Amino acid sequence: NQRQAGSGNARWSNILGRIRAGVHTLEDVKTIMSRTILLKASDPPSSKHYLDQVIKHYDRLQSKDSSAICLVSTKKLVNEFNNTIMTKKFPDALTVTADDVIDGRNP
Repeated sequence: NQRQAGSGNARWSNILGRIRAGVHTLEDVKTIMSRTILLKASDPPSSKHYLDQVIKHYDRLQSKDSSAICLVSTKKLVNEFNNTIMTKKFPDALTVTADDVIDGRNP
């Protein structure tokens, strides 16, 4: 996975690779569990409060280690998390819509 590329992320990349392949070790599980963010059980992952808690914790981790990453359980939550973080980091960013046209005819 390119997001975990680089020698500084080798250990983490190897853990994720073993988990993807279903050949993770007890040490991998311990590492993942040691990094688990415990949130209030009353907040379902779809709630704004849940996302706010995850982002608050992520911000604390980022302030200590800029290479910190966050894994969340659903694609929807990934998109909401990423959009929130990007909006915080780049509040003046613009969205540019591009149109691609492909001419499939042979020249």
